[in-house]
Amino acid sequence: MKGIIRFLLSFFIFFLSLGPFIYGKSVHAESASKLINLSFTPYDTALDPVKPIIYMTELGSPKLYAINYSTGEIKQLTLPYPAERLDYYNNKIYVTQQKMNHTHYTTAPRFGAIAEVDTENFNVSNTLDIDEDPYDIAVDKDGFIYISPGSDQHGNLRVYSMKDKTEITQDKAKTSMYEWADIRYNPKTSKIYAINTNLSPTDIKAYEIEKGVVQKSYGSPYQREYHISTFTKFSPDGLKIYNASGNVFSLAPN
Repeated sequence: MKGIIRFLLSFFIFFLSLGPFIYGKSVHAESASKLINLSFTPYDTALDPVKPIIYMTELGSPKLYAINYSTGEIKQLTLPYPAERLDYYNNKIYVTQQKMNHTHYTTAPRFGAIAEVDTENFNVSNTLDIDEDPYDIAVDKDGFIYISPGSDQHGNLRVYSMKDKTEITQDKAKTSMYEWADIRYNPKTSKIYAINTNLSPTDIKAYEIEKGVVQKSYGSPYQREYHISTFTKFSPDGLKIYNASGNVFSLAPN
C-alpha cells in the first residue's frame, strides 16, 4: 500500500495528458464527490482494503488521520510520539514512533517504538518499545513487523512480534541494510523489498522471509543500469514491480 496513492496519481495525470493524442479530443475529468480539504500535508498513507478510508501521517506530528473519501469525514488520533510511516494489517494500523531524530552519524543507542491502532474504534490498542530508530515499516501475512533503520548508516532489517512483545532474532549477515530504506512486503513472493533512498545509484534488495525469519537476501542485478524510484507498486500477480521511473522489474526467484 505504501507509496501507491502518489504513484497512481502520477500515472493518472500522465494518462490524461495522452488523451488528446489517443482520442483526438480533450479529456475532462470530474470528481465523484466534493473536494476534501486537508489542514495538513500527508507524509505516508495506507488504504483500508474494505472501508473507504485512507490513513495518513503528518511529518513531525504525533497525529494519525483517518480520511473517509466517501463522506469527507476526517478523524484524528494523537499518538504518544511523532508518527512517520505506517502499514495496514488485519484491521490494525501499525505506525512508527519517533523518539529521536534520524542521525547519519551516531554512536549513541538508538530507540523508538511501534504503535498499534485498532481501525474499528480508532484507538491505540498496543505499543512496543524497540532498540532501533525506525525509518519505514512493513507487516507480513503472519503479522510480523519489519523495521528499516533510520540512523547510523549501516544497520539491519529488524523484525518484531507485537503479540509476543519481542524482537525476532536474525542472522545479521542476511539482514544487512543501509539506513533510510523504503520497504515493501509482497505476500506472493514472501519477501521484503528494500529501496535505498540516500545512496546513488538507487538499488533494490530482496529479503526472503519465513515465519518472521530472514532466510537469505540479495540485491538487484540492475544497479546503475536503470534509474530506480522509491515509488513502486506490485503487479496484481505479485511477480513484477512497477517503478515510477518508468521501468517494470521482474521479481525473479533469486
